[in-house]
Amino acid sequence: MIAAPAGGSGARGWRPAAVFFDLDGTLVETTADFYRGYFLLLAQEFGGDRGAELVAAVNAATEEVRAEGFRPAPVGERMLRGIARRLGLRFEDVASFFERFYATRYDGLAGTVRAIPGARRLVEAARGLGAFLGLASDPVFPRETILKRLAWGGLDPAAFALVLGAEEAHALKPTPDYFLELARLARVAPEACALVGNDPDLDGAAAAVGMRVFVLAGDAHAVTHREVQGPPKFEGARTGTVDDAVAWLAAFQRRE
Repeated sequence: MIAAPAGGSGARGWRPAAVFFDLDGTLVETTADFYRGYFLLLAQEFGGDRGAELVAAVNAATEEVRAEGFRPAPVGERMLRGIARRLGLRFEDVASFFERFYATRYDGLAGTVRAIPGARRLVEAARGLGAFLGLASDPVFPRETILKRLAWGGLDPAAFALVLGAEEAHALKPTPDYFLELARLARVAPEACALVGNDPDLDGAAAAVGMRVFVLAGDAHAVTHREVQGPPKFEGARTGTVDDAVAWLAAFQRRE
């Protein structure tokens, strides 16, 4: 277990300068159908007998980049290069394929993303703090596709001053450098940040760099793309419902 720095979430007078929200399972309900549909459409668009090979290459390249941690090249470029290497294709051809896919097929997944009751109240509670608001979705997708899922869930992308996508991020969750990059881009210290997510492992890891963390629980917040076992493994992370998270943020507003 990794302990948060001294002066945890109960520190007297503490108020976040920045609040970050995960997206899938936090602000929008991204069902298992989204992930199944995404990979099915990818395989269909790639065509021929190599659709399954593409899906395997995407997953392997993603986990390779996740394990690498911070690198100077953005994670999106590194993932595409990893896919191209595994398929024996040129990077430029793979990049063009994904650009076309997101422009022509991705919108077919809109019906697999639903609004989460209370998500707007959660965002408004953070706005009431006067804090910098950022969207902290694990940046395995381009920024524009992240914004689309946010809108499919009935939320306004303009509410967020920072949305970090694959073309800009240099590390994936749960690497500490991912959370440090968020804080750097918001121009605040990580200890001055709060993060609300739903994944005990990927989002809970923000506590390791000093962020205050709340992990949402419940059916709408289930992690649907991989197995998760147990509560957050990071000391100081809170867990509960949307109502609990709203109260958690509101409590910071009352502190002097």
